[in-house]
Amino acid sequence: NGREQLFSGDPETLPVHKVTLDSYSMQRYEVSIKEFDIYTKAIGEDRIMETFREEPYAKPEYAAKCITWYQARNYCLWLGE
Repeated sequence: NGREQLFSGDPETLPVHKVTLDSYSMQRYEVSIKEFDIYTKAIGEDRIMETFREEPYAKPEYAAKCITWYQARNYCLWLGE
């Protein structure tokens, strides 16, 4: 049919599809671990990367990692308030 569908092999993953946005906003820099800690404390959740805090790649000024799409979305909604 001429349509190319990409599939990762994971049955939980749907084929890639086109998305149209009316508008969006972006920060200039990645969210740091320290900034994400402010958010998790404000909403009463555990800090991210707790078991890795002593590792050299987990300094507070480094980018927040190991978060889910839902955590990222909720952070953006919280920040937008």
